[in-house]
Amino acid sequence: MATIQLDEGLSRNENLIRQIYALKRREFLKDIYPETEGLVIPSFAEEVFVRKEWTVQLAKFTEQTGEKLGEYFDTLNKVAERDLIRDYVWAFHRQKNWTKPVDLDFEKFESWKNENLKSHKPQTKANLVIDQTAEINGNPNSSR
Repeated sequence: MATIQLDEGLSRNENLIRQIYALKRREFLKDIYPETEGLVIPSFAEEVFVRKEWTVQLAKFTEQTGEKLGEYFDTLNKVAERDLIRDYVWAFHRQKNWTKPVDLDFEKFESWKNENLKSHKPQTKANLVIDQTAEINGNPNSSR
C-alpha cells in the first residue's frame, strides 16, 4: 500500500496541490509498487509523467478557481509550455540511480535554464511511502 506523506505546514491550497502530485505518482505506479517498505524513490519515467500531468491539473485548477499558485508553479508551467519537462526533471530532480536518457538536449536546456530559471528552487513536498502492513490493518488512508 502506498500512503501519501505531505510536508508539514502547507497551506490548504498547497496541501491540495501536493496531493495532486502524489496521486499522479500513485496513478503512474498502479500495480508496480515496490515490494520494500518505506519511501518510494521515483524513476525518471515516473517523475516526467507526474510533472507533465501535474502541470495539466494545475492549469485546470487555476482556470476553475482563478487562484494564482505562485512563482514555483508559474515556472513549472513555463517549462511545460516549452516542452522541457524531461530536461527539467533531469536537471532538478535527478536521482543517483537514474541513467541519463540519450535524447536530452541538455546544452540547449542549460542555456534556456540559465536565462529563465536563475533563482528557481525545485519543490515536491509530497512523497509516497510503502506500508505493507496497511492493508492488513485496514488503513483507510492507503490505496493501491
